[in-house]
Amino acid sequence: QVAYSRNIIYSITYDTLPVVTAHHIHLEAGGKLFYELARPVLKVNDIVFYQRLRALLTACFGLVFLFLLLGDLTDNTFIALAGTLAAAFTLGYLHYATKVDTGIYPAAMLPVILWTVNRIDEKKRSALPWAAAAGLAAAGGIIAHQYMAIPAALAGLCVLFPRGTGSHLIATGPLRIDAARPAPGPVAAGKRTAAFAVLAATGLLAAGLAYFAVIRNRELTLEPRPGVALTNDYHSFQRWFFQYATMDAWGYGYERFNPKAPFTGFTDFFLMPDRGIYVPDFNFRFSYSFASFSEPAHLPYNLVAVFTGLILGGTALTAPFLWRRYGRMFPAVLLSLIGIVLFAVYWEPHYVEFWLVPGMLFCILAVMLLALWGEELGRLFRPFRTLLPAVLLTGVALLLFAHNTRTYLVPYSRVKHLEAINRNWSPDYYRLWSDSIYRHPNNVYQDVYG
Repeated sequence: QVAYSRNIIYSITYDTLPVVTAHHIHLEAGGKLFYELARPVLKVNDIVFYQRLRALLTACFGLVFLFLLLGDLTDNTFIALAGTLAAAFTLGYLHYATKVDTGIYPAAMLPVILWTVNRIDEKKRSALPWAAAAGLAAAGGIIAHQYMAIPAALAGLCVLFPRGTGSHLIATGPLRIDAARPAPGPVAAGKRTAAFAVLAATGLLAAGLAYFAVIRNRELTLEPRPGVALTNDYHSFQRWFFQYATMDAWGYGYERFNPKAPFTGFTDFFLMPDRGIYVPDFNFRFSYSFASFSEPAHLPYNLVAVFTGLILGGTALTAPFLWRRYGRMFPAVLLSLIGIVLFAVYWEPHYVEFWLVPGMLFCILAVMLLALWGEELGRLFRPFRTLLPAVLLTGVALLLFAHNTRTYLVPYSRVKHLEAINRNWSPDYYRLWSDSIYRHPNNVYQDVYG
């Protein structure tokens, strides 16, 4: 957080475009632009305040599109609202919505990508404009973070599948699974291929232009050509572009895989752990205990564990029905979830930041599954159609809100601090144009702020 704020301050002071790493080219450049636009209006000079405000507004933006996506998928406002609140009150989303960091930006772009993909209807003339919009959304996700290329590509490929129910899907036997909208008649695969081509071309062009715009005056100080502009030397650009994956500063790889790590990261996305947000010394321990299921110290974690098993097991058992009900959006969500989970497990599986996008996809999948169950039970008792999924999702939202407010939001608002402080850095490095934060006596930068 300190480094990001310092980069933005440097760019404002010297009127330059800050691009430090290729894996989130928007962060410092967008932070500088947001500061320059907001400061004349708000009359505040606090650089950290503006970056946290930007993160909060981005989080709200993502929730609006999540609500639109869930509303389109379920055709039910109450279910969509309950699902949106459940995602909003997760620890990961709350934490990064108020932090000077990168995690909230790709998480907020995910529902935008999926919503635009879902709007591509090969039966209508608007298919190609929506495909272009989906391409722009995918480019926005990649600019937010490079790893968003995984769900963007997988969701985009699913445009090649029919939007509605097709006769080639398996029969549902005694169950009558309704499609979200009336199933289309035979539609030429060429129309879907054209939509996919437009999506891919728009996304690649927009992302490529964004990268070119930020590197045209950027010089690289690493080998093989120190001091050479990235646009003038392919090898320098290649080294910079893949820096995220080739340097030892990030990533752990499958060879150092610890099965406890991904469970830690995934659980931390939902609930504030009793050990704190970050795993000290890679000492993985869990807070759930089925042997003491109802004890207050374990109950929230036990309930989330049961809910996770319910969704994963239910998805595995009813996958054909989910595909029939939601068309291409079921494989779009499921494949994106699998792809980004594999990346999270490879990269930093214990770190909650890399579970924001998988966690959001899991929440979307949960809403789809529970809405399907509600529709089927609604045939027996009509109120169940909305009541079952809405009540379950509202219960999850209330559980997350109560736990994360008590254990995270309240303490965090009393003792605000920066993570990843290096005691060897000069105190001047912490002069962040900030009068609103960082006065706790245990902070190593207390000599700066008193």
